[in-house]
Amino acid sequence: MVNFGNMLIEILTLLSCLKLGISQGCTINKVQYPVGDFINFCRKCTCHNDGSWVCRAQCRFPSIKTCPYGQALKQVDVEVLKGCFCQKSICADIMCDVRGKSYPPGPFISKCQKCICNKDGSWNCKSQCSFESIKCPLGKKVTRISTEVSNGCFCNKLVCATNQDTECNVNGVNYPHGKFTAICSNCICNQNGSWSCFSLCPIYKVQCKKNQSISYVRKEVIPGCYCEKPNCVNNN
Repeated sequence: MVNFGNMLIEILTLLSCLKLGISQGCTINKVQYPVGDFINFCRKCTCHNDGSWVCRAQCRFPSIKTCPYGQALKQVDVEVLKGCFCQKSICADIMCDVRGKSYPPGPFISKCQKCICNKDGSWNCKSQCSFESIKCPLGKKVTRISTEVSNGCFCNKLVCATNQDTECNVNGVNYPHGKFTAICSNCICNQNGSWSCFSLCPIYKVQCKKNQSISYVRKEVIPGCYCEKPNCVNNN
C-alpha cells in the first residue's frame, strides 16, 4: 500500500528546499559535487548552495627574480595535493657542463682527468699521470706497469722487477707482487699470481620519506678515488 503521507512530506521538503534556494550540489563537466569544498583537476573548489562554484589555482608560490652568486633559477615539480604537482622556482647550484655531462661545484673526474668545477660554471682539468724516471739495482730491470690512479683510470708507472716476480692480472692489467690499488680497492698480489681486493667505499642503505629524494655527496678517500654517500633531502 502506498504511504501517501510520506510522499507528501518528501514533496513538501523538496518544494521548501527550492523555495529557500538550497542546492543539491554543483555539476562540473557532468560530474556532481556536494555543497562545500572539493577537488577538481588538482584545484581546490567550493560549491555554493545556489549551485554556483569557484575554483582556485594551487600553483601559487613566491616568485624568485634573482639568485645569489653560484646559483641559478631552476624549475622543480612540487606535490601540492596527492597526485597533483606544480612547478616551483628555486635557486640551485650552477653546474659545469663538461663533455656532455653536468657536474656540481667541487672536484670530479672526467675522461681520467682530475677536474674542479667552480661556482660560476667554469672548470679546469689536469692529467692524473705524472712523468718519472727511476734507476734499478743490479739484478733488476725497469718495468712499465699500468696502475689505476682512480676508478677505471690508469697511468703507466715504472718499477724495478726481476724475471722471477710473478704478476697478478686484474681486469687485464698486470700488477707486481705486493700491495696495490685497483678499481678503488685495496688489493694484494700474492707470489703465486693470485690476488684479493677490498673496496674502499662503504655500503650505505638509505630509505627516504615520500617528500624526499636521495642526493649523493662525493668524498675523496684516496687521491683520484671517490666514494658516494647518499643523503635524504627535502623536495621543497
